[in-house]
Amino acid sequence: MYILKYIYFTIILKPIAILLYYLVSYFSSPYVFINEKSYISCGSNRDVFYHPNDNKKIIKTMKKSRNNIFEKIWNANMENYRSYLFFGNMKYAPKNYGLINTNLGIGVVYELIKDYDNNISKNIKFYMNNNKISTNLVQQLIDMHNYYFINYDILIGVNRGNHLIQKISKDEFKIIIVDDHDIFREHKFCKSKDIVIKRVNKLLKKN
Repeated sequence: MYILKYIYFTIILKPIAILLYYLVSYFSSPYVFINEKSYISCGSNRDVFYHPNDNKKIIKTMKKSRNNIFEKIWNANMENYRSYLFFGNMKYAPKNYGLINTNLGIGVVYELIKDYDNNISKNIKFYMNNNKISTNLVQQLIDMHNYYFINYDILIGVNRGNHLIQKISKDEFKIIIVDDHDIFREHKFCKSKDIVIKRVNKLLKKN
């Protein structure tokens, strides 16, 4: 079962995603100019900018430093686009609006995660540093990691910067995983559910 899923994800869906990625991005996607002053943050592979035409969205583009041939052909943006194509309604993930052409290369448009008071949601590291980790929060983290593990056979990364806590009211919140949620790149051959608890414990362990 696991091997068949791996073959399906990597051999069948990957070529389809490559073809659609370049066809859609170059011929069907709108173009926007990104002012580099609109930079928000970055991850290992991508830079994040405010969308110049919509203050409720962001754009992720590949880092300029990622210049080898493989990364030009198959990159983190394409991985996320493949998730968008085949699994567009995944829980715990921000809304993905598809591809966009920019002066910084092909980007992927996402919703900007904000709290009920219109402030940008903070990541779990902020809550750890302020001793605001509740039992409810821990359980939601376990539920989220279990959701991806049980439904997609994947393990979410433990980068605290990718785990946002979106406050939907003064007393309610939900977890949004803004990266490391890609079901193809993170696919693992692992059956033990104990691994989920271990990863959540690692996520919450103070260094």
